[in-house]
Amino acid sequence: MMESTKRKASPPSDLPVEKKLKKQWRNPKKPQQQRSPPATIEPGDAGIWVTCAKGKEGKSTIEVRDLFEDYALRLYNHLGNTDADTSEAPPLDDDDEGQGADDIEALLKGEIKDIKQSSVKSSSKNEAVFQTVKLDTQCVLFFKTKPPIESVNFVHKICQDARGGVTQKRCRFVKRFTPMSRMAKATISGLESVCDYVLADGIGVEGTKYAIRPTLRDHNVLKRDEIIQLVARMVAQSGPSYKVDLKNPDVVVLVEVYRNVLGMSVVPGEFERLKRYNLAEILEPTPTS
Repeated sequence: MMESTKRKASPPSDLPVEKKLKKQWRNPKKPQQQRSPPATIEPGDAGIWVTCAKGKEGKSTIEVRDLFEDYALRLYNHLGNTDADTSEAPPLDDDDEGQGADDIEALLKGEIKDIKQSSVKSSSKNEAVFQTVKLDTQCVLFFKTKPPIESVNFVHKICQDARGGVTQKRCRFVKRFTPMSRMAKATISGLESVCDYVLADGIGVEGTKYAIRPTLRDHNVLKRDEIIQLVARMVAQSGPSYKVDLKNPDVVVLVEVYRNVLGMSVVPGEFERLKRYNLAEILEPTPTS
């Protein structure tokens, strides 16, 4: 007999072959949060130019923001009237009944101060009275400001305190502050519009002496002499009795032009004595030979 060769039966080709598939776990995709567009300088804005050491823009931004927020709390902590502040006083605890009138008054003042400070902090946070505008230029920062911040008085007070030895938040790399009351496009019409706004009420009483200080950065459209002549004409229209005095002015008209934007403000004559708001020079004056 012939031995038959045994073969293993193979499954029919039309039958599906079962495969073990590994179950894959996937995390559901989180909806992407819409980011607000970066802040830019727009016509009608107010703010503060800040210059700093090269390569220290990031650190300077943090330090300046801390300084500004601290001064916003100092200067605008007493905006409410006395009656409104007193009405916010919390009720006395039982433990306070045995204290003297002076102690109770001191306690109330302390608690009222805490309430006012917390309200100013939350208000500043919610309303974003300071907003950093990112620039692609070294050594230059810009902080947009909103009410109640008034950039000229705000910067002037910071520099006055620095000269007077008042303790402040440390700004190691910051140099100059330049407050701007109004911003516009860097054109003749833009310059005229900021003049109309800033000089609407004039620059002071009759006979006020003034000087014009223009600064131009990365800009070649408007010329320095052109700016001075236009601003001087607008000043004369706002008050014919105003006089030019470059050495000892009562007020200084600042015009800052940066690329395609410009701004203007009128600062007190003490601007010159305050090192033109150069914080570094006020704190550590350059020795004169």
